[in-house]
Amino acid sequence: MTQLRKEISLFGLVLIAVGASVGVGIFLTPGNIAGYMQSPANTLIVWALGGLITILGAMTFAELGGMFPHAGGIYVYLKEAYGDLVAFLYGWVTLLVINTGSLAFLALAFAKYFNFVFFVGYEGMQLVAIAMIFFVTLLNIFTVSMGAFISAFLTALKILGLTALIASGIIWYSHGVFNSGTNLNPPVEGNNPFALALIGVLFSYGGWQHATFLSGEVKNHKNNIPKAMVIASVIITLIYLLTNLSYMLLLPFEQICSSNTLAADAMHTIFPQFGGLFIAAVIMISALGTATIYLFGVPRIYYAMARDGVFFKQLAVLHPRVNTPVNAILLQSFWSIMLILFWGRLEDIINYVVFTDWIFFFLAAVSLFVLRFKSPAAERPYNVWGYPVVPLLFSGIVLWFILNLLFTKGDIREQIMASAFIMLSGTLFYFYFKKYRNAAR
Repeated sequence: MTQLRKEISLFGLVLIAVGASVGVGIFLTPGNIAGYMQSPANTLIVWALGGLITILGAMTFAELGGMFPHAGGIYVYLKEAYGDLVAFLYGWVTLLVINTGSLAFLALAFAKYFNFVFFVGYEGMQLVAIAMIFFVTLLNIFTVSMGAFISAFLTALKILGLTALIASGIIWYSHGVFNSGTNLNPPVEGNNPFALALIGVLFSYGGWQHATFLSGEVKNHKNNIPKAMVIASVIITLIYLLTNLSYMLLLPFEQICSSNTLAADAMHTIFPQFGGLFIAAVIMISALGTATIYLFGVPRIYYAMARDGVFFKQLAVLHPRVNTPVNAILLQSFWSIMLILFWGRLEDIINYVVFTDWIFFFLAAVSLFVLRFKSPAAERPYNVWGYPVVPLLFSGIVLWFILNLLFTKGDIREQIMASAFIMLSGTLFYFYFKKYRNAAR
């Protein structure tokens, strides 16, 4: 039987996890987040909280990644802890909401800044977004090692770009970080501003878990998967805190809250001639690199589902020459293009994605306790540090966040309910596939 190849090193896996997180969110979400938080200090606190959640989550998932070094990541953990239905629902929303929504967001962000440079117009932007999806699809179908290399290369470029932005703020700052702020993005009465701000924060931090999706292709997977997630989460937190501090050093807080092109405005204060073009290039590189990683890792979930007999069996087919899950990659790309053609605002995509994504983060974290009870003698190359405090703290914060979103008022609630409906609709499809599988036996 054709198998996935183990070609990814620790260094490559760290870059994949960092690259999957450090996308375009850090360039597009800080203004709204600052508006919710009303002050520079509160803004930095909510970004630090996002970093803490990420580090706690990575430490928790590290034990799970060491226990189950198989392609599929969270899908595998949920299946082992709760059974096929919960695991199927995760794969279902990953296909229809989480990953394809994130890919559509990245492609549209790429096209937006491509238009900023080349002025292609609205229809041209759609074509550019679709072309980007085609490019990363072909890249990930025909090679694992080259796809990993290009992902690592683009990740290095965007980190260099963020480093330039951070250094600019430290060297040429003209505004203090403690200037007073005005809430220019007030939440609907009764909503928790911290929870609303965390939507954008956690969307921006999301991606470090992609290291687990590639477990079946990692060298020395039992040690490298836990190490990669923890190292990557610390790097991501430092980058995001320093980037937000740089914005505050370069711009008045009121401008941060109201800007739709925050990073470009910040660089423009120092380099008025080319600062905007530089940031546009960095954002396009970031979007392209992150999209490459998303198409690289997540189709392994659909591959694992098909191999388990709970999804279309054609998705378990590997390319005969390079051993990549070609049909799974093509399906994800197709649905991402559909979302690009029919989607609305970028902000709506964020709200739509985050709710279901973090429901399954919570369930995966709780699965650590379930599996310690069900399989106490299972091999665990890495035991989460600080057990049970670390996974309990992570689970508790995420549950608080989810409950706050459930009771949120306004337009955000409609997007959350839409994603919840799609998640629950997967139950019907699960029983269809289960019946189909039994009939085929």
